Amino acid sequence: MKVNRHLSDQNINIWKQRLLPWILLSPTILILSLVVGAPIIGTIALAFTDWNGIADPNFIGFDNFIRLFQDDIFYTALLKNFKWLVFFLTIPVFFGLIIAVFISRIQFGKTFYRMVIFLPYIIATVVTAKIWLWLYNPFVGINTFFEDVGLEQFALSWLGNSDIVLYAVALADGWHFVGFLVVLFLVGLQQTDQTLEEAAKVEGANQFRIFWHVVLPQLRPTVRINLYATHHLVLCCL
Repeated sequence: MKVNRHLSDQNINIWKQRLLPWILLSPTILILSLVVGAPIIGTIALAFTDWNGIADPNFIGFDNFIRLFQDDIFYTALLKNFKWLVFFLTIPVFFGLIIAVFISRIQFGKTFYRMVIFLPYIIATVVTAKIWLWLYNPFVGINTFFEDVGLEQFALSWLGNSDIVLYAVALADGWHFVGFLVVLFLVGLQQTDQTLEEAAKVEGANQFRIFWHVVLPQLRPTVRINLYATHHLVLCCL
């Protein structure tokens, strides 16, 4: 009887550990499959057809892909998307980490600074776009400030110059998203082992070495989460 009860309890534990999480996730997985998966499959299927959006699709095989790879504009767009990907996987994560470290060292007003940094993330995307359109406006934006202080060389056509417009838009989008990364890093910093930092101080390590050799290794899970979050954002924007 004890053996049977032990086997029964073991089966229940296996069920809870392996099957129960998937059962709880199944509604979300089903919704994502329908909302995300179905359009992806439909788009892939339409890529092999000639369709004007009204008449019935006409299957043409790989003709669309042949025309795509023969188009120079495609490679230009691909390069722009690659630059956008590199920017979002590096700059926002780097600045999010630096800002989080500085906020974690503040003794007074920490909640206020957290709120100020996180505020852009909760602002609607339309509002963010309007704010940065005003900032990039050549007549009332930051260009007027540069001209007033004698830095006319920085008064650029931010949205009219094809060489810098990608970085100008990426800066606005990064400003909108970096607050979310700061919050995640702050959570990770609160979970680091403070005794290791104190031991490093006793050994004579400076602040940079403590951060590089003690704090940063403990933040690897948080860095992976932030990289995944930024990667997911980039894929949604492409």
